[in-house]
Amino acid sequence: MKIAFFCNEFVPLRRSLGVYTREMSRKFLAAEHEVTVFTTNPDGSLLSSEMWKGIEVHRPEIVDIRDMIPVFVSSDLMQSNYDLHAFADMVSYNILASGQLINEIVGKEKREFDIISAHNSDAILAGIAAKRQLNIPLIFHVHSTERIRGMGRGSLTIENIERRGLEVADAIIVPSYAVQEELLRMGLKEEERKKIFVCWDGVNAEIYSPSNGDDATILELRERYGINDDDPMIFYIGDFGPSENIDTLIKAIPDVISEFPRSKFVLLSEDVLSIELKELAERPELRDNIIIRTEYVSEQEKIAHYITADVAVFPSTWKPFGRSCTEVMGCSTPVVVGAQGGIIGLKEQIVSSGEGHCGYHVNPYDPKDIAWGIKNILRDPDHAKILGENARKRVLAEFTWDKCAERTLPIYETGLKNYNK
Repeated sequence: MKIAFFCNEFVPLRRSLGVYTREMSRKFLAAEHEVTVFTTNPDGSLLSSEMWKGIEVHRPEIVDIRDMIPVFVSSDLMQSNYDLHAFADMVSYNILASGQLINEIVGKEKREFDIISAHNSDAILAGIAAKRQLNIPLIFHVHSTERIRGMGRGSLTIENIERRGLEVADAIIVPSYAVQEELLRMGLKEEERKKIFVCWDGVNAEIYSPSNGDDATILELRERYGINDDDPMIFYIGDFGPSENIDTLIKAIPDVISEFPRSKFVLLSEDVLSIELKELAERPELRDNIIIRTEYVSEQEKIAHYITADVAVFPSTWKPFGRSCTEVMGCSTPVVVGAQGGIIGLKEQIVSSGEGHCGYHVNPYDPKDIAWGIKNILRDPDHAKILGENARKRVLAEFTWDKCAERTLPIYETGLKNYNK
């Protein structure tokens, strides 16, 4: 297949969607499919066109149309906290990227494509335009939705863009059954419901592996944080936004240290700590047990954190799928995850009991329940080791990029086959 990939994040962007599109395009290429990526050039500093490891990449330079946006967007977008500049850039990218594919690459260069792959609401308008003009099938990857990002709220304008994508697409791929349930709540027609397929995201299990840690790195990391060999380390990595529920995690710390007084909670994020979280974390009774680090760390250092931690905890209340959760599982570390709330894909990743048990599901709104999950792991180091081993086995069985591609490509091929009937 010759695939046109519309995604607003690609190499060198390292955010979650950027990782997904990088890895999946490489897997498609390895399966002897041709991939042409149309992505963004946020500050104009990247090459407008290049070949990246056999993948053709185009980055149209954005035209600033922010002054036009108030003329035609709905009032809800104007009155919300949505970044209108970002919305304008998104619209500009979609127009320019689809125009480049339709007018230049197909129109002038006379190249042909078999299928269009568009990712999230940020790129679906380009996918819709290309489908209409080129008369080829469209696959809509819904990695998240406006309601998920807004914790049940969001812009009606963005929701309408998503809704139109769901109607027009020939197949819809989501990263979890939780996201599938969210789409079904949108009142899809029967024919639209049949187009939804669940394909769990992947991780590079060769990189995220306990074999990539060494005693010297772990010792250095513990020394940096002042964590002794026998001090339990509980680790969180991610952003500090409301859906990550960090305030409730911090409220769970006193319960944990009442039984494990030498516990150290390491919270790692590139986000700036809010005033409210800072005040909560700096309470005198927590100062010796909590370490908050707000900066980017290299992949190798991130892996060192995963391997060093006795427990990883992700108490999210809205999460379509947890990439960091999968990474830490690959490093054989047991995990506690939020499993109640809005849209929680994390609970699909962690087996909470029985065969394959690799961590615990907790109520993320209840500090005592979060503490319960953490303490259950800390109480029995031998069992914790088994949980960690099971976590890696689950990654190898379900959450590698190879597995993700194996589930995804047949959907593309079926979409193409049915479209040509």
